[in-house]
Amino acid sequence: MLESRPKEPLSLLELSGTRRTVAIVFSVATILSLLAFIPTFDQFYCKHPTVQRFLECIVAVLGLFLAYLEFRHSGEANEHRVERNRLEGEANKYRIEANEYRAEANRLDKEMLSLHAEIHQLQADVETRLTKVRLYQRAHIAQRDTIEFLVSNLSEFDLWINRVEAVITESKTTSPQSCVFGGAKRLSRGQTEDGFQLYGTLMRMNGNSKEKMDMTFHVKIEVQGVTENSVTIDKPEYHLVVVDGKIKELMPLKY
Repeated sequence: MLESRPKEPLSLLELSGTRRTVAIVFSVATILSLLAFIPTFDQFYCKHPTVQRFLECIVAVLGLFLAYLEFRHSGEANEHRVERNRLEGEANKYRIEANEYRAEANRLDKEMLSLHAEIHQLQADVETRLTKVRLYQRAHIAQRDTIEFLVSNLSEFDLWINRVEAVITESKTTSPQSCVFGGAKRLSRGQTEDGFQLYGTLMRMNGNSKEKMDMTFHVKIEVQGVTENSVTIDKPEYHLVVVDGKIKELMPLKY
């Protein structure tokens, strides 16, 4: 708020009104000027020097009084101009503060919009994580000289396995082909399934022969989680080498 200066009590002259005072002085001066045109008063004025000096003093006093009024009004006008400049300075200061507050409000609005966007992104990330299918498959050589194939559900929910398919991409003992060997099975959260007959499937695809096998393959698993769209996992890819019915190599190539 703007500071208010204390009001001083008005003088008698200010209470009577400056305009009224000037009007009275002007009327007196006019009347005295008109008396000069009256012959009797003119003769009386010429014969009495005291009257002349008195009237001259009155004129001088009136002139000084008017000069005093003008000087007083000039001082008041200067004070009003100083006060107006002071108030304008304070108003400019408050305008600058208002502009700073508006700039701060705009900055906060931008931050709020950025935070809302970040919140939406975090919510989308959380939803993606909660609905993302995490399925881990691996094949390794078992103790009985066979291949054990395991599938683990690492998702936050149960999965439905639609189909499990072995795909041979390269082979020196057979042609590239694919074969479905599992599916239509529920896999609970955190569960690992090891009942897939991968080695027998690869032998059938190799012409029912396990004496010699040299192939590159991967297993394609199609599963469905909490969303309507199914997800296909087809990594990693393996290289299998079997000589004289013995597994010599089962090496993952790429994940």
